[in-house]
Amino acid sequence: MDKYDEAVAYLTEKPMEIIEAWECPGQYDPGVLFQFTTSDGMNHFDNGIRCGCLTQVRRGANSANCHLTEAIRSDDRIPTVIDDVTPSHLPIFAAWQRYLDWAIRGVPASEVTFCPIVLALAKAAGCPVPETKPALPSVVLNSVDGSLVFRPLSGVPSELIAK
Repeated sequence: MDKYDEAVAYLTEKPMEIIEAWECPGQYDPGVLFQFTTSDGMNHFDNGIRCGCLTQVRRGANSANCHLTEAIRSDDRIPTVIDDVTPSHLPIFAAWQRYLDWAIRGVPASEVTFCPIVLALAKAAGCPVPETKPALPSVVLNSVDGSLVFRPLSGVPSELIAK
């Protein structure tokens, strides 16, 4: 279990603290899910670019470091305002933060578990993707309705994952 799984578990148990975690990502442990899309996760500016958290980038209010803006904006699973974030969205934030750890924060690919959906969105937007095979979580086809079902790392049941 990594720091993102711990944050997901904590905020799933205490969803009323999601906004507090978002407001203070560097001062509140579960806030790791809402770090800025910068090389250190804490500063609003990276290489002269005004960067935001995933919700701000998705909404179009801010950019992300590197070529990541388009990839993040294309992920319609990310709510555009923090008030809409529920525990079911938290594994999505964790998956993106893991990717950001590798893509812009210097964490070796061997230390990161990648989400196939995030990698596909990043690749489609021209962002770098690691040469390692993605581990769990996985995406499977629902045989009943043909939808994609996301199986998270954190042990959160797939029916709780935002679609």
